[in-house]
Amino acid sequence: MVITREYHFSAAHLLPNHDGQCRRLHGHNYRLLVTIGGPVYVGDGDTEEGMVMDFVQVDNIVRPIIDELDHRFIAKGDEWPYLLGQEYAAATPDNFVVIGARSTVENILTWLAATIRLSLRGTDRELARITLYETERNSATWEIQ
Repeated sequence: MVITREYHFSAAHLLPNHDGQCRRLHGHNYRLLVTIGGPVYVGDGDTEEGMVMDFVQVDNIVRPIIDELDHRFIAKGDEWPYLLGQEYAAATPDNFVVIGARSTVENILTWLAATIRLSLRGTDRELARITLYETERNSATWEIQ
C-alpha cells in the first residue's frame, strides 16, 4: 500500500546553457508529491496500527529537506560566481543549495528522491513515487522500478 503527502516550496534557478528563457534567473513555486510504500502495520495497540506510516513521520523526513530548498537558489554549483560575483557568493552561502547537476526539474527531483531514500534506509518503508511540479503543467516523476 502507498500513502502520499503534498509539499510546497519556492526557489530560484537558471539554466545557463539553455536556448530559451530558462537561461535567465527565475523562480518557481514548486509542488511536491511524496509517495511512501510499505505494509500496513497490524500490531495491536501500536501507535501506527492500521497505517503504512504516520504522516507526522513523513513530515519529519521530508520537511527538513524542503526547508533546505525553500527560498533559495538551486544550483549545480558553478552558476552564482558568474551570476552574482565571487564575493557575494562567498559571503552568502546560506542562499544556495548545490545539487551537483543543472537545476532542471528532473535533476532537482533526482536529488530529492536520493535524499528521501537515504532517510528511509533501514526501515521497511520505501519511496514508491515522487512527483515535482515546476508549474501547473510541467512536472517530472520518479518511480521505484
